Amino acid sequence: MFEGGFVRDQEDELKIIFDLMDRDGKGYIDAQDMQEIFKENLLELDQKYFESLERVLDENQNENLDFEDFKSVLQKSALRNTPFE
Repeated sequence: MFEGGFVRDQEDELKIIFDLMDRDGKGYIDAQDMQEIFKENLLELDQKYFESLERVLDENQNENLDFEDFKSVLQKSALRNTPFE
């Protein structure tokens, strides 16, 4: 069954990924979480980059990247078949 463009199993998998990225379980991914993930993968970028990325991806303008934002960005990317256009 589809829910918001994703099959339910896909949404469950996205939630698992989101929860892994939400390091402290606060219910959203912030610039600090993103910076830590990139740093662990040997890509160090300035904090301002992640703050800017957070603003761009925050579709509901609540000043953080919650699961709905995360899911929406990935749905749009999947529909276009290219990342973050």
